[in-house]
Amino acid sequence: MTRSDHLYSFHDAASLAQGGRSYVENNRAQVVLGRGSGQGVVLLDRPSSGSLSDLSLFLRYALPELVSDWYGNLEIGLKIPLMDEDEFLSTGNWDEGYQMTVERCFTRGLLK
Repeated sequence: MTRSDHLYSFHDAASLAQGGRSYVENNRAQVVLGRGSGQGVVLLDRPSSGSLSDLSLFLRYALPELVSDWYGNLEIGLKIPLMDEDEFLSTGNWDEGYQMTVERCFTRGLLK
């Protein structure tokens, strides 16, 4: 029994939908793009030639301990459009973003 068979069996046993898996061959990828209401749907297969996608750069700063056992990070990111939009490897746009995360470190493990 293959991994795909196990996945299908699990979804059937749990009464879960297959999420469109029956429309795509195993070990293949398919992208479905909706273009707004009434615009139709475009089905795309993976690019015919292998390649990397756009370059993404991130800078992270670890904050000092905020309060007892609480830590944080500040992160900024930039995606540089280098690849071909026609091959669906890039959006063709520069993208930037930022985030802040806060986490608590426990002194005891959960399984002890």
